[in-house]
Amino acid sequence: MKILTIVYNLEQGGTQRAAQTFCEAYFRLGNDSRMLALYTGGQREIDLSRGGIKVNVGISKDYLSELSIWSPDVIHVHSHAIKGIDILTIKKTCPSAIFIETNVFSELSDYPEDILKYSFQLSEWCNYLYISRGGNEKKSLILPNPVDVVNFKKSSLEDRANFRRSHNIPEDTFVLGKIGQSFGGKWSRYLVDTLEMFIEKVSTRVILILVSPSQQLLNYVKERKLSEYVIHIERITGDKSLCDCYSSIDVFVHASSQGESFGYVLAESLLCETPVIVLNTPWADNSQSEVVGDAIGGFCVNNDRDMFKCMRKLYQDPSLRAELGAKGRERIISIYDSIKIAKQSLSYLIDGIAISQKIKLNSLEGLKNFNSFDKGVVVFLLWVKLKVKFFHRASNFFLKKFLGFQFDF
Repeated sequence: MKILTIVYNLEQGGTQRAAQTFCEAYFRLGNDSRMLALYTGGQREIDLSRGGIKVNVGISKDYLSELSIWSPDVIHVHSHAIKGIDILTIKKTCPSAIFIETNVFSELSDYPEDILKYSFQLSEWCNYLYISRGGNEKKSLILPNPVDVVNFKKSSLEDRANFRRSHNIPEDTFVLGKIGQSFGGKWSRYLVDTLEMFIEKVSTRVILILVSPSQQLLNYVKERKLSEYVIHIERITGDKSLCDCYSSIDVFVHASSQGESFGYVLAESLLCETPVIVLNTPWADNSQSEVVGDAIGGFCVNNDRDMFKCMRKLYQDPSLRAELGAKGRERIISIYDSIKIAKQSLSYLIDGIAISQKIKLNSLEGLKNFNSFDKGVVVFLLWVKLKVKFFHRASNFFLKKFLGFQFDF
């Protein structure tokens, strides 16, 4: 089968990683798999080419002529930052191709939904959001991002010791950490607030590693006078270096105001057997609990108080940290392995059997840890958002207010 994967560029980021991993998995399954980056290239272009995959950047007339001759059977679009006019140009060039998309942020894309056979949502929560925003329930299927489980594993004791030594972290220090992107929505004050609680109530032998944090968060660290407890790493490049960082962290703490539509950092942390604490964010993207699994790869919490309690619990019980890390790794491999996900994608097209999942708000993973009263209120606000399209912003505002979430940065 001839499969073209389309993404906006091939730089660092979760969307680009998903596109690369799908393209490579299709190739490993014996397909003629190629990549098109519509606007710019990047490091991933080099990685794909080294693996024997043909990559093109941009859609020149010569490329479109070549594409027409090649005539792909399937075109898999990764929707984020894609201009509709470019997809329509490719549709005109390849009229017989089947178009599918990985819908990155659970919203209608810039190109018509009618050209798609399926729109893949990254989680049950994403499926809910997509339908609530006007997506076609019959075209919406849940298919998460693929994870290359081979590249991420727990680093050796020596490599972990070298990482800590290179950042002047004493051996007996409890290390918390989060890797993210440097804009405000990917972070939360809860990371600093819970660190402060930990220092005051548990131990001063603690460090919080922040990789690519927002400037607003760094300013908040200074405001709270906690700079001596925080290590700021501007960027980490390369999977091996990432593994060393994940593996050197005792607990990965994930709190962001906008949540995650998937969260590669969560999967990578668990593959390195580092347990994760995630904050549920029902006012936004909220797939993080589905990736981690409460009491499987870590804990899913609803506020900063519960986040602190879980941090303290994991600090006091190293065997529990090891248990959750091991279970989390098994979970990621069993659910998100790239070959398994790529096969599932192709089976929808080849077998023609794909059943869209009905939305059951009460059973969404991201709501399981709320008490009955809070859950009732949250489910009601989500139901209103599903039924009344213009109520989205108001519902999200009330969800934040009701759950006591600070309006970050």
